[in-house]
Amino acid sequence: MAKISIFKLAFDPACAAFSPGTLLTAHLMEHVIDHANVKEIDFLIGDDEYKKLWMSHRRERWGIVACNPQTVIGLALLV
Repeated sequence: MAKISIFKLAFDPACAAFSPGTLLTAHLMEHVIDHANVKEIDFLIGDDEYKKLWMSHRRERWGIVACNPQTVIGLALLV
């Protein structure tokens, strides 16, 4: 089963009347469903309102972040 992921699109309220992100998303979905045999489209993480317009259901993900507090980067991540 082919799957694509769509990263968050930028939004400029000044262009809201033209909805370029909506048009781009619609064209992308139509193309991959019709021509690339895609069966799943994933909008990745986040509960952004626009995702409700495109998806039929929500899937929750859980994960673990690990760091080594004995290193500068690990300590910064811990804080």
